[in-house]
Amino acid sequence: MKRAIVLHSYSDMPTEEDTFPVYLSLGCPMVSPTFFKVIEKYIKNSKKPIIIHAFYGSKIKL
Repeated sequence: MKRAIVLHSYSDMPTEEDTFPVYLSLGCPMVSPTFFKVIEKYIKNSKKPIIIHAFYGSKIKL
């Protein structure tokens, strides 16, 4: 069985860039509800599969 990666909104994620650390998810990527509303339109209207390139910064120790 393949694992599905889900992009979802999370109310504690900031919309604007900030220097305060955000939550680290070792699972699915999280975005702010405001940003999710923007990208949701692109996701729903896409006629082709979408590839999400996500990475963790080099300072994070997993």
